[in-house]
Amino acid sequence: LASLEADGDATYADPRAHLSNALGVETVLLTSDAQVVMLQRSSAVATHSGLYNGPSGHPEPHDARIAAHAAPDDEAAVEAAQTRARDE
Repeated sequence: LASLEADGDATYADPRAHLSNALGVETVLLTSDAQVVMLQRSSAVATHSGLYNGPSGHPEPHDARIAAHAAPDDEAAVEAAQTRARDE
C-alpha cells in the first residue's frame, strides 16, 4: 500500500491515484406482472459465486461523469474533471 501511495503521489500528485474509488450501483427491476428480475452470479467469479442479486455494475468514472480521485472538498479538481468530461 505504501509503495502504491508513494508512486501515486510522485506521478499524479495524488497518493490515492492507484487505489479503488468504486461506485457501485444496483437496482430492483420490477416487471409489468409484478415479478422482480434477479441475476445469478457466475461460478467463475472469485467471490459470492452462485448468489443472486439485482442488476448491478460499476460505471467507469468518465462514463459516470465523476471526479474519481478528487477529494470532496477539492472544488477546483471537481470542476476540472467536469470540464474534461464535457470536452470529450
